[in-house]
Amino acid sequence: METVRMGGHWQSESVDTGGHGPVEAVNTGGHGPVEAVNTGGHGPVEAVNTGGHWPAEAVNTGGNGAAEAVNTGGHWPAEAVNTGGNGAAEAVNTDGHWPAEAVNTGGHGAVNAAAHVDTVIIGGTAAYHLQFDSGWLERTMETPYGLAGPFRLFEVAGRPVAFLSRHGGEGRLGVTPPFVNYRANVWAARTLGARRILSWNSAGSLVRSLPPGSLAVVSDLIDWTRRRPASFGQAVHPDGDLFDPGLRAELVRAAAACGHRAAPGAVYAATEGARLETRAEIALLAQAGAELVGMTLAPEAFLARELGMAYGSLCWVSNYATGVPFDGPEQRLFGPEVGQLMFEIIRRLLEEEAKQDA
Repeated sequence: METVRMGGHWQSESVDTGGHGPVEAVNTGGHGPVEAVNTGGHGPVEAVNTGGHWPAEAVNTGGNGAAEAVNTGGHWPAEAVNTGGNGAAEAVNTDGHWPAEAVNTGGHGAVNAAAHVDTVIIGGTAAYHLQFDSGWLERTMETPYGLAGPFRLFEVAGRPVAFLSRHGGEGRLGVTPPFVNYRANVWAARTLGARRILSWNSAGSLVRSLPPGSLAVVSDLIDWTRRRPASFGQAVHPDGDLFDPGLRAELVRAAAACGHRAAPGAVYAATEGARLETRAEIALLAQAGAELVGMTLAPEAFLARELGMAYGSLCWVSNYATGVPFDGPEQRLFGPEVGQLMFEIIRRLLEEEAKQDA
């Protein structure tokens, strides 16, 4: 069954229920969606939208063939769904402004989503308070490790970017560090096409040179977590630095451009949580060379490197760690303005990169 519409403004739709042949829907230069549905069939489902402004969608339920959706030059996703099938689900969005989505549930074939999200931002402290401008798309993604997201997809200087609040949304901290699904989040970031992750985290300081309210770029990591899945199953020992030196330098420059000094390198110790560390634990970590302590960078940074992504992290110092002597009243700085500042610094980094590449 084949439906073709060229230069139109409406959808092309093909439906094959229980059949054995392919379902193909093609819309060239149109503004409406392309949809192809094959329920229980054995042949492929293909939807193609060239130059359009709406999705190309292909759905194969229970079939043995592929579901393929292609959107070339469009402004919305290409989506391909294969449920229970043995073939691939493939979605391709070329030069569009939003990602391609491919979902294969219970099938035996590959899932391939070709998207142009180069950077994923993972926000920590106060990310759940962020206010976004209009023009973003929200997506929750299914991964082999569970649900990830929701991701917010938008543009910075004309380039697609994805943002994830590590601890959830809706104006509150919903998921504490030990219970974040790090593998699902990092897997989804890679599926979106990201080649790097930029994150921010809050941390306690073990040194007087980084008082509350300071910024620091992480240069190395001590992993003191105990019960978190820390690999995708392929032991990888990354060459060079765990935290990308180029991203570290860019974070320092972006902070300066926003009127803030960021220490260019600090050693971060990741603990299990959700409880705070004892005095004895902090003393031991200080002897090991830790300057900051928090609960979120491990295993996130290791997982990103395992999937071939560069990783950079900017820390907000919220307080002194337990037992570290300090002058004046105790401070714990976590307000909504923290998340907004960290987001603006990373946004500035992306804007400066776009200027340099122009």
